[in-house]
Amino acid sequence: MDNLTPRKIVEELDRYIIGQHKAKKAVAIAMRNRWRRQRLSPELRDEVLPKNIIMIGPTGVGKTEIARRLSKLANAPFIKVEASKFTEVGYVGRDVESMIRDLTEIAIGMVKAEHAEKVQEKAKALAEDRMLDLLLPFPKTARSGGMEEEEREKQRETRERLKAQLKEGKLDNRYVDIEVKEISGVDKAANRRRFLLMKREGGEQTDVDKAEKPMKTEDGVEFPAEAYLYVPDPEKPSTWKLRIWEDPEKKVTARQVGMAIAALSPGGFRGNQVDIPEDEIQKIKEKLRRLWREVNPDKDESEMPETIRKQQSFFARMLEGLRNVFKGGATTFAAAVRESEIEQHYWRAFDALRIAVNSILSDNALTPAQKVEQVAVSLGQFQEYLLGLVAETVGAKVEKDAAGLGNVQKIGAKIARLIGA
Repeated sequence: MDNLTPRKIVEELDRYIIGQHKAKKAVAIAMRNRWRRQRLSPELRDEVLPKNIIMIGPTGVGKTEIARRLSKLANAPFIKVEASKFTEVGYVGRDVESMIRDLTEIAIGMVKAEHAEKVQEKAKALAEDRMLDLLLPFPKTARSGGMEEEEREKQRETRERLKAQLKEGKLDNRYVDIEVKEISGVDKAANRRRFLLMKREGGEQTDVDKAEKPMKTEDGVEFPAEAYLYVPDPEKPSTWKLRIWEDPEKKVTARQVGMAIAALSPGGFRGNQVDIPEDEIQKIKEKLRRLWREVNPDKDESEMPETIRKQQSFFARMLEGLRNVFKGGATTFAAAVRESEIEQHYWRAFDALRIAVNSILSDNALTPAQKVEQVAVSLGQFQEYLLGLVAETVGAKVEKDAAGLGNVQKIGAKIARLIGA
């Protein structure tokens, strides 16, 4: 970077990119200013704020190529990301942390390549020595020191002749057996991803997401991502849970589906090892219901395990859960909260209401009057849930706990006022 003045940076960019002189000049100055800031003393450096660059323009004008060429000039990692990849939802969408992870992997690959280049000659010499050892092994007497000097000299001469033939390619048709240390499946997956990222950084068209994301490694075996219902941490294969394919060939069996259902039940791994977000639970159950029907075509819906069976409604499910809590012996509102996690249910219910209302308000196919009507229906359902909660559960069991009961009644009254009930 010492010799890369803005003028030279622009000249280098001119070799690959036609036009865009203003953009080239702007990024060249910005790049040089960054280098100058790094050379300041720590006290002054804190006073000069670093700046980012935004390039705006239609497809094909050279935005990405300018950035890629700048990264090569600065010997810095480069990654191209598409915003649509990060706006997709569910198992398809990616999280923003993956950008940092990809950049780090590219940087690691660049450092490894740099160090590999430094030791290339030494590695080549060591490889030649190893090949010679395989082609012309030392006699056992040589290793033990019992070989005469004359014999050792002949051995060295023969070795030198073989070395010359090896360099000239005269031994290319010879076959030797080399013992290769097996690397783990996890390392294979990591190396494969790093290789694809390096190729993409070099300008080759490789879809890392398409080539790498669909595969997960478990105990050295790669499975498609669809084989898993829930993957809490892709960086730790040992924590992958609920794999529903028994082999990489996509064979779903009743046994594996049953194991997945059991793992999802309250006595399974869910409460002990993995904290599955609530919004993922319903997706998992929906997929398990579909798979259960596929592997049990002769069974009725009533035989479906209760863990994944679809209930009539969200509110009815919450109400039934609270009834069971009080039947189990809860005598105070506080005890009911502890045993049924009622506060979490409240927030989930509020969140469900928020999503429903937002969906209605953003539906352009509805008239304003229809939107008002449907929002009122949603609020009415929510009020019914809250008032039913008070009347049928809390109110029937904990009359003495006036504070807790009063809070619930206040919430219900507020909702009732909102909808004009």
